[in-house]
Amino acid sequence: MFDLLVARLPERQACRTMVEVLTIAHERCCESELADELAAHLRKHKLPDMAAIRARFAPDPAKMPNIVGQLASLDTDEAPIRLAPA
Repeated sequence: MFDLLVARLPERQACRTMVEVLTIAHERCCESELADELAAHLRKHKLPDMAAIRARFAPDPAKMPNIVGQLASLDTDEAPIRLAPA
């Protein structure tokens, strides 16, 4: 995929795109699925549609925890930060 990106985009943009792909794969734990998606693009000699990839591998908002943080008073730097489920 990187070779295709470099062939069709300015080098800097190709690098940024590849870093974004690798970041998505790592952060979303979807290496295999993303590799399949990129392989399909390569077979068609198409650049990846990063907006579509971001949307497809985005976390499900319904599964995201809702966390509310209560910050301690600024009067002291000794008070701990408390986190509680919403």
